[in-house]
Formats: sequence, C-alpha cells, structure tokens
Amino acid sequence: MIALVAAAALVAAARADAHADVVVTEPSDRTVLAHAPARVVVRFDDDVRAAPGNAAVRNGDGSVLRGKAIARGKTLALPLRPRLPKGDYSVRWSIVSDDGHVSQGVLAFGVGLGRAPPVPELRPENDVGVGTVVSRWIFLAGLLVSSGLALFDLVVWRPIARRGIPTGWIAIGMAAMFVSAHGLVHESHGGSATRFGLTVNIASAVAATGAAAAAIAIADRSAGLFADVAALLLLPVPTVAGHALDSGRSWLEVPVDFVHVVAAAVWIGGLLALAVVLPRSEAERELVSAAIRRFSSLALAAVVVLALTGIVRALAELSAVSQLWTTGYGRAILVKTGLFVALLGLGYVSRAQVRTAVERVRATVSVELILVIGVIAAVAVLTSLRPGRR
Repeated sequence: MIALVAAAALVAAARADAHADVVVTEPSDRTVLAHAPARVVVRFDDDVRAAPGNAAVRNGDGSVLRGKAIARGKTLALPLRPRLPKGDYSVRWSIVSDDGHVSQGVLAFGVGLGRAPPVPELRPENDVGVGTVVSRWIFLAGLLVSSGLALFDLVVWRPIARRGIPTGWIAIGMAAMFVSAHGLVHESHGGSATRFGLTVNIASAVAATGAAAAAIAIADRSAGLFADVAALLLLPVPTVAGHALDSGRSWLEVPVDFVHVVAAAVWIGGLLALAVVLPRSEAERELVSAAIRRFSSLALAAVVVLALTGIVRALAELSAVSQLWTTGYGRAILVKTGLFVALLGLGYVSRAQVRTAVERVRATVSVELILVIGVIAAVAVLTSLRPGRR
C-alpha cells in the first residue's frame, strides 16, 4: 500500500503513460514473404510523428531505406528500396507521441519462401537520456516552486501579514522553467506539432512574463500579485501536456491529475517558504510562527490528497504488484517510495515542533527540501519510462 501511495507522490509534473501503442505492422514481425514489400507500415492507437532513429537494413549488410519515414495521423511508413533481393531484413521504427515521448520498436521480415523466420538485428536506441531527465527535473522543480510559493503567498501569508512574500524564489522558479523548456521540447523531437510541445512552449512564455513580474516585485511589491497569477496559470501545464487528455482515458484522470499537481505545489511551496523565504527578524517572529501553524494544517491536507490521488495514479500504471521490481518503471517507484516515506517521517517531526522553536522547524524543513530534490529527480526519470502496465 505504501508503494501505491508513493507511486504518484509529487508526480504531478509530467505524466508517464505517454507512449502510443502499436496496433499492427505490415508486414508482421518475422514474416517470410514471396515478394519484397515497397514499404513497412506501423499503425498505432494514437496520432504520432516521426522521430530520429528510423532504419531498415538487410541483415549483415547496409541500409535499404529509401527516403525519410513519413507519419500521417496514426500511421508511420518507412519506404524501402525497390526490388529487394532475397534475404532477411530488420526494421526499427521511431515515433514521438502527442505528449512528447519517443518510442521505438523493431521487427524483421524475410524475402523468399522457404526461409526460416528471421530475427531482428537492429535494437531500440531510445534509452532515457541525461538531457531529457535534467530538462524534466528543472522544469518540474521550477513549476512546483513558483506555483507553490504563489499558493503559499495567497492562502497562508497575505491573510495574516497583509503583504506579499519576497518574490525572488518565484522569479528563479519561473526562470528555470523558461530556460529548461527549450531543451525539454528539443529532446521530445516533436516541437509545437505535438500537444506536449505546444503546451510547454506556451508555458515557457507565461513563465518568462511571470519571472519578469517577480523580479520587478523585488523592488516594487505591488507587482507581486502579477507574479502570483502567472505562477498559478502554470498549474494545469502537466495535465494538459500529459496523457490525461489522450483518447480512451477515463474522464476522472484530468481532475485527479490536476488536484495532484496542486497538492504537490502546496506542500513543496510551503516547505520552501518556511525554510528560506519568510523573514527571520525577531520583530516578525510571531507572524512567522502564525504562518507555520497555518501551513501545518494545510500541509496535512495536501499530504492526504497526494496519497489518495497517488493511489489512483499507481493503479492506472501498474497491472501487477510484481511490476514494482520487474520493470524499470516499478523500480523507479520503489526508489521514490523510500524518499517519500522519509519525507513523511520528517513532516511528522516538523508538525510536532510547530508549537516550539521556529528555528527547529526551519532546520527540519530544510532537510525535507533536500529529499524533495531527490523525489523530483526520481519523478523526472519515472516520467521518461514506460509504465509497468505497458
């Protein structure tokens, strides 16, 4: 149960169930044909775009691909050279789904009846790249930091302080989103032609505007509300860019995913505010103590929501408990589970210290933030992998 709860803990930022699935290939894998086909066709259950890595070779020889792979709707076609001689051939297809994830697969076919079924010599090459993981990690961290601090400002701090929090970290968070968005779209190979690429590019523009407003608010606090609004506009980005809007999904997935994003932002933004944003002067000690107590109740609710929505997400992505240790996706969940459980323990300690020294609470929260960095990194890896169900 803990694994299921942690399966989507803080996984708000990018959905992992993001790969179009193959419906049929023409010719079928390991088929022996009397005559060579003019092309290899791969049909999917969702719209796709051609990605780098498409190839067709004669086993033990060179390429037999004629021109570039062509994607139209749910179909990818790889044109082959005319009049292929008898022999065994291997094909690697490579596509990018509407939510920005690259998928690859291989098949083999033979030409000349009486031959044994061929085995593909090509292999998929779409291992999770460091660039993809780093871009996702920076983008997710920036989104959760900026939107989380905006929520803290509006819900916790302003009602008791009658003024906004310092906006430096909000500016940093949205600037990080702006910087990482280009790399994130580039790594997906889909550009603005995909829902993922278009959403991230729009988010990049909003983040740039919000970062400017937050920077101005450092000198002129009246601009702080504009920064908050821009940060809050970024909250739907993971849901819109991810798999929740794909065809065939339950209508519940969109609200569940969005609520999960909000809960993660509330928790992370509050931790960062307590650790480094709120004032430390003795004159404002009582005000900070009141903010800590107010956030303590809000954080408890956020963790409960994270758990409930996390269970829903885990059940949607795993079809068997054994997939926790037999798939890369499951193993990433286990790593994140350990970090999340440690966070829950530290959260319990922080809550117990609410009525004691402010310095002790801040020290514990600072350790929590270190673990949060690890959790978001695990999420960046997790959302680049195929779900266990697939």
